[in-house]
Amino acid sequence: MKISRNKLNNLIESYLNDVNDYGDESDFLIAENVLNPIKQLITESKNTIVNLNEMKAKSKDKAIIEDLILYIQNI
Repeated sequence: MKISRNKLNNLIESYLNDVNDYGDESDFLIAENVLNPIKQLITESKNTIVNLNEMKAKSKDKAIIEDLILYIQNI
């Protein structure tokens, strides 16, 4: 799944807000710890398109990235 970095940053924020609103605090903290560094890397990247499947493959916590992908697909 490819998505523009600006849109992805907004979707990550929405995802984190929903996890905070509807999940428990530990879920939010885990998601935030995984996604905030990724968000910063995306912002600093020169690429305008981000491939979420590649991001998932490189991530140590694939479950959070998979959940983010599922979240994006269902919006």
